[in-house]
Amino acid sequence: MEIGDKIRKLRTDANMTQDELAAKLLVTRTAVSKWETGKGWPGVDSLKLIADEFGCTIDSLVSDEDVQSKRETEDRQSLRLYFAAIACAIIAIVAAAVGMSGVFNLPPVATTVCRWVAVWGMIGYVMLSFAFSRSSERVGKRRVFASRAIVVLVVLVVMMGFVGMAGAMG
Repeated sequence: MEIGDKIRKLRTDANMTQDELAAKLLVTRTAVSKWETGKGWPGVDSLKLIADEFGCTIDSLVSDEDVQSKRETEDRQSLRLYFAAIACAIIAIVAAAVGMSGVFNLPPVATTVCRWVAVWGMIGYVMLSFAFSRSSERVGKRRVFASRAIVVLVVLVVMMGFVGMAGAMG
């Protein structure tokens, strides 16, 4: 049984509403609702208060299945962020390369657009990189290292593009 189901069962067995439980735990009714529906997890302080309120242990509330389920959810989210960051980096590299190469004989406006796409791709990469690096121990050190190497490459390519653009203007 998931932690949310356990909290709901304990609350309903005690003939308590979500509002009443929330007031006793010093949280909002929305927080209790999120816990019960599995959309959120109570913090450590709330777990202690729940255990005290219903006369049970924290261990009985949080089973290994709950912890494993939460870890898997966090891992999936970290991987999504990682792959989104890599996609932004690839877009930035391709846009910078197309904008700088001169191979395609693009008009100046298209070249400028490519360079700006590269900049925004790089910004997207950096933002997503910070988001997934918070859980980098689960993502894996090689992936984090690879992503850092990609950002260095993107920054160099984009900076060279802007130097080239500034040189063309002057």
